[in-house]
Order: sequence, then structure tokens, then C-alpha cells
Amino acid sequence: MNRKKVLILGPISDFGGREVEVQLISKALIEEYDIDLISTLPFTYKSVALLSSANYSWNSLQGLLYKNSIILRISSLLTKFFNRRKEVPESFINNVLTYQLVDLDKKMKSYLEQAIASCDIVLFCGEFTSKWLIESFEICQKYHKPILVRTTGQIKKIPESLFENLHIQHHILVHSVGNFKRLKTMSNFNQSIIDQTSIVEPALLTIPTKLNNKTISYGYIGRFGKEKGIEDLLKFMDGSHRKLVIAGSGPLHKEVESHCKQNENFTNLGELSLEELHLFFNKIDVLIISSFEEAGPLVGIEAMAAGKLIVSTRVGAMPDRLKDVRNSFWFDIKKEQSFLDVLEKIEGMDRNTLHELKEENRKHYIKKYSFNVIASQYQEQIKNLIN
Repeated sequence: MNRKKVLILGPISDFGGREVEVQLISKALIEEYDIDLISTLPFTYKSVALLSSANYSWNSLQGLLYKNSIILRISSLLTKFFNRRKEVPESFINNVLTYQLVDLDKKMKSYLEQAIASCDIVLFCGEFTSKWLIESFEICQKYHKPILVRTTGQIKKIPESLFENLHIQHHILVHSVGNFKRLKTMSNFNQSIIDQTSIVEPALLTIPTKLNNKTISYGYIGRFGKEKGIEDLLKFMDGSHRKLVIAGSGPLHKEVESHCKQNENFTNLGELSLEELHLFFNKIDVLIISSFEEAGPLVGIEAMAAGKLIVSTRVGAMPDRLKDVRNSFWFDIKKEQSFLDVLEKIEGMDRNTLHELKEENRKHYIKKYSFNVIASQYQEQIKNLIN
């Protein structure tokens, strides 16, 4: 029996939440379908998104251009050489010389069309404003291919040009009830909710749920960016004499490093690989999500799998994820006292109760967000659209 082919498209790079999700989707589908992953950005074999399987192939639009054009290979290599950069050569296709010689967008659209024409269904992972999404809708309409769009990020607006493609077979997947409701007010897209799961589930599920020490240990892991509230969190924790374990990287790296050097209660683990994620969760009792806005975040799901308490702003899918458990530790990132009040609430609980809450979070993950649960939801969506 011929296997159906799923084409996964989107701005996929080497590392990030979207890349993790793409790998999870691929894992969920690879047993039944052939997977062809094409990124709309240059990326490498080191990408978290990639799987190793005979039924799996990957490339980027820029990589296809580079592979099939001597002119583009030469101009890209020269640009890379003169700029003394380390990125893959296809990252330099958009140079002055090639713009004079080649219509890059036209050629990339041609490769995109070939890929869509040869698949049975398209799964686009990205935002509504992602480049090539509208073209993907148009090409899918031309070849009568169903398209499933997995949105990433908080939905704020939909480009007008997308509404013109509503008559083709399509479906939108969102992370949270919040995004679902926002989307309903903007359009009549067919949509449903599929939340996230953890790519390192086995390791996280083996982490003990008992409190580490007499003193509760708090943790932050993620991007060091203003939108994540990391600066506010560090200021809130600075004078409290509480233990804080930090992991990640980003534009505020120097500021985070400076805070950690000045406070002996802060530990900075730096940027961790997925395989090292359990090292962070082994060191903490409570995960802090201090973001101003989120779609997920994935780290909230990972904390539940690890059996950790979660202190969070009311962002993304977190209110939905925790509504059926007793983990109700919410704060306003703009109000320091609301944060300190939540920590005092946790520290005022007896250890047995805290252990029960941690166990409850893990059981809730297994029931609603484990890989098997989320994978079956993707499998059902693909099957329904292909049929």
C-alpha cells in the first residue's frame, strides 16, 4: 500500500519552540506517513526539528536554490567568504549579485509549488504573518490539496489576503482557548485546539517530585528577552534571599549574568540542550513563568511532566492547562507584591501538601498532554483532512 505524504512547511531554523513542535508532529505521523520537511529559512542538519528515518526528508527553499544553481552557489560562497561568517552558504543567497541576476522569490515559489503538488496534505507551522503562508494557500487551492496550519505565537491579526482563501479545504490548530476565541472573532476558519507535549518526556517523568531541600528552590528557563519578564523577575527576587536557578540565552544575556554575579542565591546554568533539560528541573521545586505574552509556553508543559509547581502570569495556554488542578499560583508581572504574595503562599504550605500538588501536576500531564495523547490528536486531524 502506498504511503501518503505529509509536507511540513514553515520558517524552521535550528533551535526554538517551533522546531521542537515540528519534531513532535513528525514523530506523531512518521509511522503512517512519509514526511517531507521544507523550511522557508536556511537551516542545518543540527536542527532540533529533524528526525532520522527512511520515510523522512528535509530541505529548505534556499537549500534547493543553492543546490540547483551554479551561479547562486558561487555568489553565496563568495559572500560568505568576504563576510567571514560561519552560517551555511545558502544563508547568503540573498546578496546583491543574485538580486541582479535571479528572481529569487519566483524561483522559491516554483520549488514550493513542486513540493505541494507532490504531497497529499500540507501542514504549515508558523504565524499568520509568516512569509509563504499565503502562497501556500494559493498553491494548495490550485492543486486541490488540504492545508492544516499550526499557529505559533499569540494571534493578534490575520492578513486580509488570507480571507480570500477560505473556500479551500483547510483547518487551523491553536494552542489555547484564548487563541481559539480571538480567532473566532476574526474569521470563520475551521479550527480546533491541540496543545503541546514534551520532546523529552521519558526523562522528565523520572524526576522525583519530593521537595529538594528544606529551602524551596525556584527556577526560570527560556529566552532572556523583555517579553519574557526576566528583568522584572530578577529584580523581584534580588532582595528576597530565595534560591533561583536560571537557564537560557537571549538579548538580555549580559544583564542576567550581571544579576547572577551579584547575588549568591542565583545560579545561571547557561543555555541547555534538550538532553540537558532534566538537569534544570532536577534542581528546582517551582517553575516561574514571568512572560508578558505567550502562546504556550512549552516550558509550562515540561514543568508539569517533571512534577513541578508553577508560578505564572496568566498568559497563553497556562490558565487552561492548570484549571483542573490545585496549582493556582498566579501573579501580575507589573505588580511585584502580587509575585511576593504567591511565593509566601507556597512557602506557608506544609511539605506534604506541596508534594501532593506536584504529583497532581504530573498526573494531569500524563492524562491530557503526554506524547501519546497529543500524537493521536494530530493523527486524527491529518486522517480527517486527507479523507
